[in-house]
Amino acid sequence: GLAGYCRARHGQDAPIAGCHGTELATLYIRPAMQRHGIGRALLSNLKAIAQARNSPALWLCVNCKNHRAQAFYAAHGFDVLGKTDFVLGENRYPNYLLRCDLSPVG
Repeated sequence: GLAGYCRARHGQDAPIAGCHGTELATLYIRPAMQRHGIGRALLSNLKAIAQARNSPALWLCVNCKNHRAQAFYAAHGFDVLGKTDFVLGENRYPNYLLRCDLSPVG
């Protein structure tokens, strides 16, 4: 079956001013397949695709309580840009907006 997938949207403005680029909308790895390098491979591939499309950054929102995901993204070059809320119905869930610069080096 499917081990995992990622879904991205190019040319997106983040919910925090000054951040634009490719949004990583979903990165999902089936629990039994986690810690086998699949997430790292998908993220690396997405970065390459976004750079090829001249995206200045890759960004995403992650729940403030999801420390494991935060550590994963920090290990792959993402920095916290700020906080925002994920709104579902009348409920609000605090999220961090993470950003990885994709500007060409040199």
